[in-house]
Amino acid sequence: MKVRIENISDFNNLDKECVVLVASEDTNIGGYLIFCVTIDGKHLDNKVKNVFWFPDKKVKAGDYIVLFSKAGADREKQLKKGGKAYHFFWGNDSSVWDNNQKAAVLLHADEWKTQLIHLHSKKS
Repeated sequence: MKVRIENISDFNNLDKECVVLVASEDTNIGGYLIFCVTIDGKHLDNKVKNVFWFPDKKVKAGDYIVLFSKAGADREKQLKKGGKAYHFFWGNDSSVWDNNQKAAVLLHADEWKTQLIHLHSKKS
């Protein structure tokens, strides 16, 4: 993958809590998703608690992608050491990373398809 998880910062503090990612190569962050899963003993549980799919945004090698758990407006800023930091907001009203039995899973979705559900009302 061209992006890696650096850390989960300020967990269980909604105002500051975030997952910090770093791009190792130029890429579009819109191909990545973060899942919050619980840890069942020594294994990851397959029950997804929360998921965030990043919007399309081209990032360069060395850029930081910061996903805050709280609500906010996406933004980017130039870093003094070079590169950029892209801030995204999950929109939660409570902490995602509220205990040490949770893990962040980063997924790169090369391909995906969607199927819309068409609901039809019954004719009487």
